[in-house]
This record gives sequence, structure tokens and C-alpha cells, in this order.
Amino acid sequence: MFIKFILTSFLSILFVFDAETAVANITDGLIAHYSFEGNLLDESGKGHDANQNGNINYVDGVEGTALQLNGDANVKTPIALNGTDENQFFTISFWGYAEDFNNDTFITNFNFGDGSGSVHISAKSIGIAGKFKEYVSNGYSLTCYPVDISKYIQLFTWTHYLFTYDNNIEKIYINGILKEQKNIGSNQVGGYNGCTNYPRYDSGSGLTCYRACFDRFLNIGMYNNAFGYSDSYLSKSKLKGKIDELRIYNRILLDSEIRVLSHGISINERNALIDLYYNTNGDKWSINTNWLGEYGTECKWFGVVCDDLQRIKALYLFSNNLEGIIPSSIQNLTNLQSLILHNNKISGTIPIEIYQLEKLESLTLNNNRLTNNIVTLTKQYIQECLTKWDVKNDNRIGIEEAINALKISSDISQ
Repeated sequence: MFIKFILTSFLSILFVFDAETAVANITDGLIAHYSFEGNLLDESGKGHDANQNGNINYVDGVEGTALQLNGDANVKTPIALNGTDENQFFTISFWGYAEDFNNDTFITNFNFGDGSGSVHISAKSIGIAGKFKEYVSNGYSLTCYPVDISKYIQLFTWTHYLFTYDNNIEKIYINGILKEQKNIGSNQVGGYNGCTNYPRYDSGSGLTCYRACFDRFLNIGMYNNAFGYSDSYLSKSKLKGKIDELRIYNRILLDSEIRVLSHGISINERNALIDLYYNTNGDKWSINTNWLGEYGTECKWFGVVCDDLQRIKALYLFSNNLEGIIPSSIQNLTNLQSLILHNNKISGTIPIEIYQLEKLESLTLNNNRLTNNIVTLTKQYIQECLTKWDVKNDNRIGIEEAINALKISSDISQ
């Protein structure tokens, strides 16, 4: 039997996803959240609204709209990463879209002319410019510098950037995957630059600075300019690109939280794939290239198709000698649009959890050994939905679920 259906509308009242815990936790320690939904408001509730300098635009982003800068504007936040203890532990997370590796500064508090004690994140380099190390012929060197990450970045593509510093080690994540880490020592952010010939401190410290004190406020789209250099010196730092969903934390995020923010493949999704593999005798599939590889490789597993944001959108495992059952954990592939499994030896029943896949558009299961079909499954699901309807208390959850189930397309051929 050939079965194909298109889900036109679904409610997910019963949907359970372990990553919800991580979603709840990603508000802990959040000191600013800019989603750029047509404004520069801070959605963390802390009141850290940003201010624009020059003309900015809002365009389609990863989630809703994004901030677009064209090399002639910047956005200044009121978040200062100075030399206080709490600023030695932080996470900065955002989606970035760069057009070249020159005008590529996403967020920084680097001051042109003296970048010591600053944080810098661009498409080609991420990290902390540390304190004074030694004098050299043309000035002085620092204890550490941002890391070149250009080899991980594809221009004209949305990429998730995440940087952490725990007062010892800095870590760089690209699309949810740890790419670089370095032990740079403690107290590298903000404060006195350590240079006796050119002493500078955080602004407002009450101490005398050489020429001027540091501007430690995070700036979106260009360097800070506390020392009054002409615009020609700053022009190459100005971003030509887009930024979306900028979050700043005063703590280090967990790996599970990072995966949520980067839209990466969650542990639940990975485990759902592994469940499918073992429940359908994956070792004897016709092709199982890369399956069960290390975390972060899932989009390279045979038959797994991901979108540009590394979300699993399809499984194409037809005619591949799958033998066994479809596990109920299939519901955890929450972004799945197509599940193509025809011409195999799949037995048992279609799991009712299939109804939890809100984004599913097509399912093919013909030429298997299943003991039910989508028609009987829909009847079963509707019956379960109706048992939840509490007329006395006007609880309409069950009836609404049933109605949505009936909206499934009847594009089914025997």
C-alpha cells in the first residue's frame, strides 16, 4: 500500500521534548536579548535597549527579522564588559551573516588604537585581546589575541556564533560545535591595560588615562573609538551583513543550551536517529554510511537531509533494507518535513506519535509489512483526542486536536 499524506494543520498539546528544560534555562543569567524585530529593544526584561548610529534596516532573519548594516552604521548597547569580577564569566550568542572578511565586525568592545582587555567577534576572528605583555618596536604586544576562524565560515550564509570565557579558558562554537578553545588566563577582560607608558583604565574609574579611558560598551557593527581616531581608520571594521537573536549572559552556557540556541541537532533528535537505526537493524542496511558518528556529524549520515541551519528536515531511507519497527521516539525529530521509508521490511504499526511531527508534509511507507495504515491510525488518534474533551469544564483541547487531525489531506492511494 502506498501512503502519502500532507499535514495541513496540527496542534502539539501532547508534545514532550526534553530540550524544553534547556529552553527554560537559556533565560538564566541573560542580561540582554536583542531579537531585532523591527526595533533595538532588550527582550530580557533588564531594560538594556540599544541605540543606533546611522541608517539601519530590518530584513528577514533566522527568526522573524534581523538587523542589517551596510558598512555605514552601528548599534551601541549599554552592556559594558569592564574589569569587574562578574565580567570574567560570560557567553555571547547570535546568528551572523557576513558578506566579506573585511567589513565583518559583528560585536566588539575593541577600541581602535588600544584593543587590550577587549572582546571581539567577527566573521574571521573571535576572542579576547588580553593585557600588556611586552614592548615591541612599534608599541607593545598583548598576552593573547582573537583566533582566526575564517576557515569555518562561509560568506553569504547564516552562521551561529557563540563565545564563552570562564576567567581562564575561552571557547568558540560555530553552529553549535566547539571549534576552538584556548587557555588565556584570568582577568583578561577590561580594567587596567598594564602598559606603564600608555596607561589606560575603564571609563569612570577616576584614574588618569593616556589620551582617554577605554569605552568598554559592546558595539554592534564596528570598533569603539574612545581615542578619537578619524572615521577612515574605522571604516574597515564596519559590518556589511546581518545579525539576529543576539544574547549576552553573565554565565557559561551548557552544551545542551548551546545546541538549542544554535538550532543544532539536540540530544533527543540524535537519539531518535539512533533508535531508528537499532530498531530497524541498521547494521544490515544496504547503505549506512556515517551513521552513529560523533555528535555534530548527523547531517552527513546517509539519508539524513538538513537545511542551512543544520535542522533535520528529511529522512530518505527507501529501498535500504530497513527491517523492524518505527520507534515512538520518531516524534523528537521536530523539524522533520519528509519521512520516506517505502520498499523496506518495516513491521508492526505506524506509531501514533507520528502526529506530534508538526512540520511533517510527506510520509511514504508503501511496500512494507505494517499492520495498520494512516486511516486506522487517524481514527485511533481522534478517539484518544475525544476522551480528553471535558464538556462540563468546557475543556476543548481534545475536540480541537480531533478537528486538526481531520484536516489531514486525504491524498492517499492504495
